[in-house]
Amino acid sequence: MTSAEHAFRRIDEGSLPGGMGSAVIALVTILLMGLFVYLSQMLPLNEPIALALILPAIGALTLYLVWHNERIWVYLALMAHLLMMIDQADSGVGLPEVAFGSLVLMGLAIWFIKEVLVHRRRIVLTGFDLLLLMFIIGSSIVSLIASQLNDGDLVNYLKEWMSMLDLLFYFPLRKHMERREDVVMILVAFALLSLANGTYAFLNYKQRIAEAVYQWQVGHSRSNVNETTSMGLMIMCATVFAASRTLRISVLAMMGVAAGALFVVISLSRGPIVSGICGIFLMMALIPFRQSRRVLVALVFALAVGAVVGYIFFAQYIDMLSSALAERLISVASAGSDFSIKSRVTESKVLLEQYIATSPLLGTGYGVFFRFFDPITATTTETTFVHNGYIWSMFKFGIPMALLLLGVILYPVGRLLLVGPRRNDRFNRALMAGTVAYIIASLVVHMTSNLFGQISTILNFTICWGVLDYVVRSSGRTLPGSVPVPDVTVPRRIGPGAP
Repeated sequence: MTSAEHAFRRIDEGSLPGGMGSAVIALVTILLMGLFVYLSQMLPLNEPIALALILPAIGALTLYLVWHNERIWVYLALMAHLLMMIDQADSGVGLPEVAFGSLVLMGLAIWFIKEVLVHRRRIVLTGFDLLLLMFIIGSSIVSLIASQLNDGDLVNYLKEWMSMLDLLFYFPLRKHMERREDVVMILVAFALLSLANGTYAFLNYKQRIAEAVYQWQVGHSRSNVNETTSMGLMIMCATVFAASRTLRISVLAMMGVAAGALFVVISLSRGPIVSGICGIFLMMALIPFRQSRRVLVALVFALAVGAVVGYIFFAQYIDMLSSALAERLISVASAGSDFSIKSRVTESKVLLEQYIATSPLLGTGYGVFFRFFDPITATTTETTFVHNGYIWSMFKFGIPMALLLLGVILYPVGRLLLVGPRRNDRFNRALMAGTVAYIIASLVVHMTSNLFGQISTILNFTICWGVLDYVVRSSGRTLPGSVPVPDVTVPRRIGPGAP
């Protein structure tokens, strides 16, 4: 049996539960519901009884999907991130956290058990895989020790730690990017997720824009917007438009660019707006010139569509939006007089001098609050959220783990210098250009808006890493120890019984 056939063999139908087994599973699920209802009274749940009933049901469904048809679970788990993106509980644990934990994180645990213990498949295939696992294990241990030493809040600890565990979603994503059509389907699912998130933000736009009249209110207006996801949609669709060969794909891609640009602009967030545009130009530099010229058409179209949509749906707000957006962008050049930037500088200075300097190796751990005087509100602020993502990592789990995280982010990009796709490989060159452009643009945003404080951006990184791994494997010039993409002649099941 070849390694490819071994990696993607179908599950033995005899190992699946029959009628009696299904009845036992149903009975156990009902008993677990009763137990969870009893325990829910002692847990910090926002809706204890309802959530206690939902958790075992979703868990049973997740177990069945991961074991019986994990391809469906991968797409369902990817789309389930939308729950955390648009309706995450501000305090305590709500339905989004329970559903996400049951479907995604519990699914990940089951998937790793199935892959490693049942089928005995290799998980670590590249140096990047090893680095990522080292970071997850190392940061979890270090942050737990530091949190205990600093009396961290348990609920906030779990919410931060469980969000970072979502980085492990890279492994099932990577496994299911076997062929070109698999990559396309993952990107289509991401586009649908981005459109749903952006549509939610658009429908609530009037309320957010009203709250963002003043500069200090911008932070609140960004809640549930997930601008980096809209930025990713804009860059991805611009890349597709540049490389497309059919009119239908070109039209859909151009509409995606317009939607992504609109969703980013209505956030009034300078970082994603400027970084997104710079990311598109970086993408243009990484593809052939004859393709990059088409991107300018998409940008002009996006601006025109955005203006038309603004005048049609929000005529009474268009002047305010234009002036607010212009003020926000102009303030980039005068950072010294911007209150938002002053607040972030003050926050970073306090963290570096009072917290990180005290514990540079361990940090303070997840769930630990810090205090600083906020010049915007002229009050002392107590929070666990850090705006500067690079300082956040040092604050949470120390300088060594922060450097390891940076290495994890940059490793797939640096690997392309050795095993990048050939210039005549149109599809993989486009994948590389769009993905690298998004990662670099996100690293710029990371300076003022912590990317790992948003479940959406964590998902975006896992998709980018999976795509770049596919690019390297399918280039035919893999690094030593890497496993190449399976040959196209290897059969694949997509119905019941598929692994």
